[in-house]
Amino acid sequence: MSSFKKLDSKAKPPAILGQTWTKQLSCKDPNCIVDHTIGDQHEWQLQENENDDNENENNNESEYKGPADRIVLPLDVLNEIPPADEDMIYIIGTRGEKVTKIANLEQYKNTLKDLILRSNLISSMEGIDELTKLTKLELYDNQLEEISHINQLTLLTILDLSFNSIRTMAPVAACPLLEELYLAQNKLKVIEGLNNMSKLRVLDLGANRIRSMSGCGLSTLVELQSLWLGKNKLSQICDIDYLPKLRQLDCQNNRLTTLFWENNDNDDIIKEKDNNTNNIDDDDATNVNGKEIEGSCLGSNDLEEEQHVYSSNIGIENLKSLEELYLACNAIRNINGLPKNSPLKTIDLSTNQIETLDGIEEYTNIEELWMTSSKLSSFEQLLPLQSLNGIECLYLEHSPIANDYEYRKKITNMLPSLVQLDATEVNRTVS
Repeated sequence: MSSFKKLDSKAKPPAILGQTWTKQLSCKDPNCIVDHTIGDQHEWQLQENENDDNENENNNESEYKGPADRIVLPLDVLNEIPPADEDMIYIIGTRGEKVTKIANLEQYKNTLKDLILRSNLISSMEGIDELTKLTKLELYDNQLEEISHINQLTLLTILDLSFNSIRTMAPVAACPLLEELYLAQNKLKVIEGLNNMSKLRVLDLGANRIRSMSGCGLSTLVELQSLWLGKNKLSQICDIDYLPKLRQLDCQNNRLTTLFWENNDNDDIIKEKDNNTNNIDDDDATNVNGKEIEGSCLGSNDLEEEQHVYSSNIGIENLKSLEELYLACNAIRNINGLPKNSPLKTIDLSTNQIETLDGIEEYTNIEELWMTSSKLSSFEQLLPLQSLNGIECLYLEHSPIANDYEYRKKITNMLPSLVQLDATEVNRTVS
């Protein structure tokens, strides 16, 4: 006879050493003697858990989509649907859900003038062509690789496509009324599409891969007031010296070694059409007559024509309206070539190889002069600054002269109009 006692189905399972009934977990098995409080499970429970995990994993794989793969329209992220006569839609992606596609805006095609979709995940401009009344379009900081669908946007006056991955700007030619064009921080190698921009006032092409300004249509921008070309690969400034209204010029962080080029040094730099013209890569250099040419500003249509291209309109000496000039982070050694007839107020020549300030006395309108990390080492080299009666701000920090023990005292005595030296206000009460 068996020594085990048959348990009543309604009776409690036998106690397990060290376990109280209040600590036991519920179980489907009325005869359970497994201590679930320490994580032990029946075989059938382990199998059920494994099946549940597999099912959840399959569901996650089929349902999950990354933020850029989801279809999120502009109206999906707005708290309220704008009225049918709304003239502006403004969505900043950093505030919440990001737009991935431009669509479902047909009801605003006759009224919408400003569309701002900044810092989103838009990878195509498809759908923008229906909004023919737009005067301002901003797709700053998205995922665009090309400019498209803007042929119908002939009323645009402001276009901002900065911080994308655009490789050609030629399509902007479809918007001849542009007054402000921003294409900074893209992958542009060539300046193009500007020949008919007679109203353009602001052009920002900073932080691209541009090597040349020649023959790009810059000389036709008679209304241009601000030109930003910092952080490119320019070794020469050209085609802008007769722009009558240019007030601000930025060519920081390029490859400039001088501001003065002899025109006849460039007249023999010729680029001719050949059988391989259409295969020229902008990163390649072509040697002609022993001189190296890097880059080209010619579009494919221009290259198909029989012509010679050279830079004869170089430098900035003839600019008449320039007030602000930013040339930091180049390899310029002197100030020869500055525009003599411009009302220059601010000049930034920081982090260059400036060894002399001879000639600076001609620019009597200067109020701010930034010469951080220059090669200036003596106070005699600063004597030309005494002719600048209106100079208020001077930066010389990280230059050899700044190591002098009485650096601040000597310069403030030398320049009585000075208000700020480096990053500190001048204190004339201290003897």
